[in-house]
Amino acid sequence: MKNSCSKLYSKVLTYTSNERGSQALEWIGVAAVIITIVTLLSTAVSNSGDGVEGMVQSIFQKIQDMIGG
Repeated sequence: MKNSCSKLYSKVLTYTSNERGSQALEWIGVAAVIITIVTLLSTAVSNSGDGVEGMVQSIFQKIQDMIGG
């Protein structure tokens, strides 16, 4: 009985100490965030027509409008 309990305990520890799955999920989450940011930036740049410079100018213009200057 003691031997079978020890085997069961070691099996449970093996499955609970495995962190490879959680690391894979973390990397998938990081990749999803990066893909989302790149997609949003490419959409913003293609819609502005002037590229990055036009996007930066429109951001500064909106900030100036909010400040009232």
